[in-house]
Amino acid sequence: MKIAYVTVQLPYGPQESFIIPEIREVQRQGNDVIVLPLRPGEKIFHAEAEFLRKVSDDTRLFSVGVLREFVTELFLHPLKAARVVANIVRKSKNVRILLKNLIVVPRGFYFARLVKRCRIDHIHAHWASTPSTAAYIASFLSGIPWSFTAHRWDIAENNMLDEKVRTASFGRTIDAPGRREIIDATGADARDGNVITIHMGVGIPGQLPLPSIAKDSFSFLCPANFVAKKGHSYLIKAVRIAVDKGLDIHGDFAGDGPLEDGLKKLVESLQLDGRIRFLGRLGHDKLLEMYGGGAVDAVILPSIVTSDGEKEGIPVALMEAMAYGIPVISTDTGGIPELLNGAGAVIPQKDSAALADAIERMAKDGSYRDTLRKLGRDRVLRDFNLCTNVEMLIGRMREN
Repeated sequence: MKIAYVTVQLPYGPQESFIIPEIREVQRQGNDVIVLPLRPGEKIFHAEAEFLRKVSDDTRLFSVGVLREFVTELFLHPLKAARVVANIVRKSKNVRILLKNLIVVPRGFYFARLVKRCRIDHIHAHWASTPSTAAYIASFLSGIPWSFTAHRWDIAENNMLDEKVRTASFGRTIDAPGRREIIDATGADARDGNVITIHMGVGIPGQLPLPSIAKDSFSFLCPANFVAKKGHSYLIKAVRIAVDKGLDIHGDFAGDGPLEDGLKKLVESLQLDGRIRFLGRLGHDKLLEMYGGGAVDAVILPSIVTSDGEKEGIPVALMEAMAYGIPVISTDTGGIPELLNGAGAVIPQKDSAALADAIERMAKDGSYRDTLRKLGRDRVLRDFNLCTNVEMLIGRMREN
């Protein structure tokens, strides 16, 4: 089967690293893949994405090549072209979303001609936002079936969700709450199987790192960009509480983002400079190297629901840690309880005191850590196994 993956920028840039293992597994299972980023670049940030360079389109959004194919498609199929643009104008719920969609129209026309030339069997977009708009256009013009994966914020945005659910072979969500949100937003029949949940999966390492808490200090990793929904400030305050209770604790923040300077000031004001390090954004391979090397006692993700309703799906960072037998602590937001479900420590969001208590128990109770190591790995192996979940995804594509 030949599949075109539409992304925002992958394999270029630092985002969307969680899609890399999925595409690799799709290929391993005997399928050909091309990657069509909306905003291609030159630099591949994650070393493990290098294999995608030769199968990725690097034609710029407003390049001569894109504009030439756009005009050609417009000339050859004027009625179809007019219909799909009219659909976008009619279905975009506000001016902001309409403008976002119109910007990718030439790219969608370009993709339509490209997937026909490459004899693609199925188009799949990650994100229910503009990548799926481009995939929708390409499918409409080419007649090739398409589908999309919706994550979390892109569901809340509701960029033509009803039209996309209606025309796609299927819409995939990464967690059950996301599926309910799409069904509620579009009025889709929950029984027809057009909106399905297939979790993002992770690879399962064959050999676990040895438990690393044989030292006096407890070390954690928080692998998350510095944006509001990640809740870093609550973790920083929890570290202060834990230190005041006599716990020797050190933590690393791996990521970047707009809140970084403010978080560094908070660390300084709470006199935690020697206990919390900012590592910057790590390549995915470097992150897994830390997990496999036994350098991390626990992974902590203090996620919250923001004032505008943004929340987590099921964070791949937690899945990966659990696959490596690393105990995790997170909050009762988004799809996180669906993942942890007794296999990790779940605390109320925005509660630094409860987070400090969870850290203290994790650091002091060896049998508790060992239990979570086993339960977490078993949970991922059963329900978030990359191989199994990609088989299900490809199976749905083949049905259509």
